[in-house]
Amino acid sequence: RSYLLFEGSSGINAEYGQESNARDKTSVNLIKPYSSIFLIVESESGWTFPQKLVQDEKSLEEAAVAAVEGHPANKDIKFQVSSPLPVSVHVNKYSKKYQQHTNVTGVKTFFMKSKHDEGNFKGKTFKWCTKDELKDYLDKDVLKCVEPCLK
Repeated sequence: RSYLLFEGSSGINAEYGQESNARDKTSVNLIKPYSSIFLIVESESGWTFPQKLVQDEKSLEEAAVAAVEGHPANKDIKFQVSSPLPVSVHVNKYSKKYQQHTNVTGVKTFFMKSKHDEGNFKGKTFKWCTKDELKDYLDKDVLKCVEPCLK
């Protein structure tokens, strides 16, 4: 799997601080000015970074781009993958019993970092979060993997 740590900068926002806007996690412009922000999306297993199984893509970078561009909530988001190399890798080795049953030893999850340029997602299946807010949404194992890479 390839996850995308989608980091951006929210820019100046004169409206931040108003109670109704401070709770809105769907607008990239309503987060604290100039803070690092991260895009998370809702999946069947909870909130996580945009992700995709690497299949036909030639690189992890291509898979990361496809994860965002192909997401149903993508409206018009534009971004750049920061590096073709992952910022973190998580290896999950399956139990011996599962390995024997499926002939699969485990899964590697690659975390790629990108920079938000402009645009947004639509609907209610995504949130923009600060680093401190990620702990309220992400699975503890995912957070443990990426925490050293967050600004």
